[in-house]
Amino acid sequence: MNEVFNPTDPLKELPKDFDKLDRGTKATLLAQHLMEHVDRLQKPIRDFLHKRSQDYEGGPVYFWMDNTIYVKNATKNLIKDLAKIAEIRTIRLEDHSVTLDVRNIQHIFQIDI
Repeated sequence: MNEVFNPTDPLKELPKDFDKLDRGTKATLLAQHLMEHVDRLQKPIRDFLHKRSQDYEGGPVYFWMDNTIYVKNATKNLIKDLAKIAEIRTIRLEDHSVTLDVRNIQHIFQIDI
């Protein structure tokens, strides 16, 4: 496994015999560990958004694959407050909605599975 960039390593918790597992088991374990890692990273932002549910429409959509959060029809005040959260790397405005890129998950892995 070659890690190109790795500020936090969600893969340290993989079993020591990971390389000996079959391809399907590797893929399942890898996805599970990455989902758990992103869940921990997004928790403070999920909690914040839960407290501010009046400031957007519907519910946020959380994406584990690229560690982003989609918030539909966010108010200007919510966007300003989100911009103050250190864990949010970028805010992309898209048709009255925002997509939040959360820090510490910019991993590029080359893993043989």
